[in-house]
Amino acid sequence: MIIFTVNSYFSYAVSKTNAVSRIWYSAARDKVIFPKYIGQLHKVHKTPGNAMLVWLAISFVLDLIMGVIFGPVNAALILLTMTGICIVTVHIIGNTSLTFFSHNTLKKTGESNLLYHYIAPTIASIVGLVIIYFTIETNVVDYIAAPTMLNLAFFIISIIGFLWIVVGAVAVTLYYKYRHPETLENAGNYDAEVDIAENS
Repeated sequence: MIIFTVNSYFSYAVSKTNAVSRIWYSAARDKVIFPKYIGQLHKVHKTPGNAMLVWLAISFVLDLIMGVIFGPVNAALILLTMTGICIVTVHIIGNTSLTFFSHNTLKKTGESNLLYHYIAPTIASIVGLVIIYFTIETNVVDYIAAPTMLNLAFFIISIIGFLWIVVGAVAVTLYYKYRHPETLENAGNYDAEVDIAENS
């Protein structure tokens, strides 16, 4: 069990670092939120090394601070709670975006699929909302029943995790929509094949 658990955590850590660093790199490359430095590739390996190092540094510092305050086990559980809420919320946003994209774009070309683009994403989003609701409710009820420092941390981190994604996504979108509409319009139009051909 220890071997399987450690392997799972290492696999999760690698996949999370891989996913987050590429999202940060893509956003920085499209001039959204992050500085240009994060949107640069490693000269030899062609990987988003800067994004990866920045994310790992922030994670390391946050882990140390939380570990000192709450101990390693409780710190891990608190941070996993926040991460879980954030990941589920991001998936809900992604599911909703897929449905809108299908309705506004794929429907015109006849590629829209009722099951894959509407029903499945909606069901997944509903399940995600149920998970978030009961996670936050449990942490709120636990804190009200026993207002300890640890329960307060779970309560605060649950709210922050949800608002960080929802409010952050809305704020960023509105900012770029009204202040830098060209950035928002061009985001995601990067062509990897053209870039590879130009740099080969």
